[in-house]
Order: sequence, then C-alpha cells, then structure tokens
Amino acid sequence: MQEEGCRALGNLACDGEARKQAIADAGGIEAVVDELRLHIAAPAVCYTASSALHSALDQHAANSKRFEQCGGIALFEDIVVKVGDDGSIVQVKDI
Repeated sequence: MQEEGCRALGNLACDGEARKQAIADAGGIEAVVDELRLHIAAPAVCYTASSALHSALDQHAANSKRFEQCGGIALFEDIVVKVGDDGSIVQVKDI
C-alpha cells in the first residue's frame, strides 16, 4: 500500500510546478518522510518513496526546504537501496 501511494505521488509530481506545490500544501513531503521512518527496513518502500521525493523536490526550492526541515536529509543517510540485475530491490546497507 505504501509503495502505491508513493508511486502515485511521484507520478503527480511529474505533472508540473502546480502539482508539486499541491503535494507540499497537502503535507505530502512530510507524509512520505514519515512513511520512510516507519518502513525504513522495507527496500521496496524506500525505493518508491525516494523516487517520489526526487520528483517532488526536483527544481522546487520550497519542497526541498520542507524535506530538510522535517528531517529527510538525516533520514536518507540511513537508507541505501539498489536495484539488482534482475530488477529486484535489495537492501545494501545494514540499518
């Protein structure tokens, strides 16, 4: 469920500046960071959440600031995921 929500947010963020702002106004940046905290040991959630945040933060200074303020940068120091040769998501850092 968390993966699908993150995927939907990421797709929405790709739809332009107004959508990125709407995500932020609805608390979407903080919600994704909270999901990462809850599911930090789940590589698939980390991967889709990271992708969604990338889309929402890309070239959007206000969203990047929100991400920093809610502790996203510190959280990402604990998350390293990698896609395997077969397309599977594997954890590559012990947490």
